[in-house]
Amino acid sequence: MSARSKVVKLNNKNIGKKNINKKKKKKQFQQGQKTKTRTSPQQYLKEVRLELSKVAWPSRQEVITFSIIVIVMTVIFGLYTGALDFLFQQLLRLSTGLRS
Repeated sequence: MSARSKVVKLNNKNIGKKNINKKKKKKQFQQGQKTKTRTSPQQYLKEVRLELSKVAWPSRQEVITFSIIVIVMTVIFGLYTGALDFLFQQLLRLSTGLRS
């Protein structure tokens, strides 16, 4: 038997093994899907409640402080945007010579 024919036989054996492994994995995956069960609504709500108990909730004072910061920053950015809009309107009117 020549060296070339030995290599071809070895390659054919390896290809066959790969196909068998793929088939086994596919079969195991399909079997895993069949055994999955749905969670009941009661169990789902229990798990949600458990997860929510693990959340680090902010204190009342922290909520008030951060809310005030958000409101103040929103007003500041609104005034800044309004001032820029007014400035650009005036510059546009001066540059085009339009008066209203």
